[in-house]
Formats: sequence, structure tokens, C-alpha cells
Amino acid sequence: TMTVGDSVEFKCSAYDIADHLPNWPKHDLTIEIIFESDLTRDLTSTEHGWWIDSFVRSKARPSFKTGRIDIHETAEVTAFKQRLEKSDEGWYRCRACIYEDTELQACDYNNAKFYLQVNNPRGAPDDPVPDKTKPSNVNRTALETSRSSCQVFGDPHIISFDGMSYNFPGTSCDYVMALDRTAGSFFVYGRMRPCGKIAQGLCLESITLYAKGDAIELQRGWILNHKGQKVETAKLKEPTKVGEFEVSFEGTTLVVRVLLKESVLYDLRMQDWLLLHWDGLTAVTIEVLKPLRHKVCAATTTSTRPTTTTSGARSTTTRWFCRRV
Repeated sequence: TMTVGDSVEFKCSAYDIADHLPNWPKHDLTIEIIFESDLTRDLTSTEHGWWIDSFVRSKARPSFKTGRIDIHETAEVTAFKQRLEKSDEGWYRCRACIYEDTELQACDYNNAKFYLQVNNPRGAPDDPVPDKTKPSNVNRTALETSRSSCQVFGDPHIISFDGMSYNFPGTSCDYVMALDRTAGSFFVYGRMRPCGKIAQGLCLESITLYAKGDAIELQRGWILNHKGQKVETAKLKEPTKVGEFEVSFEGTTLVVRVLLKESVLYDLRMQDWLLLHWDGLTAVTIEVLKPLRHKVCAATTTSTRPTTTTSGARSTTTRWFCRRV
């Protein structure tokens, strides 16, 4: 929480490691800060008074074990503003993306989202506070509740809602990415198929979301399938309502939102949203209400192939993995 006239500084960083052969495409990591409350606002423009500084550092070392080259990349971005304005209040997010020879591969959203509240100076008139003992006829203010996220990407790798990382050697199958085990308010399925004719492993081919009696499929190339009707979301200029879902194309990401629950406290509407961020290729980020994450099961199927965590632990039952995530 800040006050109009205060100075503020944000800093975001991202880290990536990959192995390469000398003739493989160039690998680049980028990071930026975006103002999610108004995606048309460019923070790098001097019009809004922000100072943006970023750098990328990479280190290459041979890996004698694999015969390849390990590339370690670190990207950082800093945003600074000398005097905050009321219009700076809103949601901000750090977004890191990976490119190969200028071609976008994936973007990582994770939990790097925060709300900047900017109050008026002491003594300045604030918005009137409604009398909570009487019914109010004014429009209620919507307030988003905090969310937690998980991610599935690559061939495939999984970052669970509690921050654990997994390598999941599955089979060509439709997997449960996430579901509400208690109320059954939503189901997210992922279709896994071979990453390529030469490359090993499986990659996401599409994502299907079931919620509020409706279903929507997210396909490669940012194509959306709703009841057999396909939408090229990359051509969308503004958020669009598709059945029970709100769909938008933000930068290089297809975002699907669905309101699972809404409650009213005095003049505030408390909204519980489920969000999917689909990079149009092989990566998806799923955001749920934070208190709900302990009731969510992810990346499960009837397969009994072992799951490996970054710590080396292995499980031969998906029941354990489901409970862990």
C-alpha cells in the first residue's frame, strides 16, 4: 500500500537452464512487467513516468556427461517511478518468456502477480465510505480473491500448486491437469502427444476446460473450439464472451476466465475466478483460488508409470502424486 506522491520500485527476475548442441537454435530468455489492469498501458513509455531497466546474463559450460552445452540464463527487470499517481493503482505481473531464434516457445506466469494500492494523501478527499448498516443502491465493487497457480510445459514438466517440480513420463493419453475434488466445480484435461518425430517425450497438444455446464478446448495456434465452432483468438481486439467463458488474447497468450463463485459482503463482490494461460504451443498455467488449491488434484490418469520430482523421489502410483499436488 502506497500513497499518491510516493516513489516505488519493482524488481522481477527469472532463471532458466537448458542443454544445447552447437548447431541448435539460439536460446533467449526475456522478462517484463505488465500492467494487467490496463494492457494498453506501456510502462516503457515515458508518458506514464516509469523508468524501466532490464538485463540478461548468460553463462555457457560444457556438460561432459551429456556431450552438450549447458546454458544458464538470468533475466532481471526493474521498474521505478518517482511520484505515484492514483491511476497507477491496479494489478501488475512479471512475465518471463523463452525464444528460440526469435520464435516464442513459452511464457511463465506462475505467482508473480501483485496488486499496488495507491491511497490519496492524508487530508485529501477519498471516495465516500458507504453506511454498511443500510442497504446501498450504488454499484458494488468487485474484489478478486488471491489465487495460486500450477504449470505444465515441455516434455512434460510440472510445477505444482505448492511449488514442487516434477518430470512426468506419461503416455499418449488425456490427463487430468486439475480438478475440484470437493465440489466438482471444474475439470481441466490435457491431451498429451509425442513432441515430434525425432524429439523424445510428450507435449501438450490441447487443453479442455469443463465448468458451469459448459466446455471449451484450447488448441495449438491459439485456436479455441466451443461446441464445434472455432475461433482464431489471435485476431481478438478485446475480451469476448464465449458461452460461460471470457476469452482474451494478451500479447502472445490466450487467457480464458470463468467465474466459479461470487459472494457479497456489504458493498463488495468477492469473486472466485479460474484462469487458464495457454501459450498456443505446449505450456499452460492454471490459476485457482488459494484456499481451493488444497482440494485440487492435478496431472493424474490411470497410468502407473513413475513420477520423478526434482529431489529424485519417485512414486509408482498416481494416487500419491494426486495427493501431493
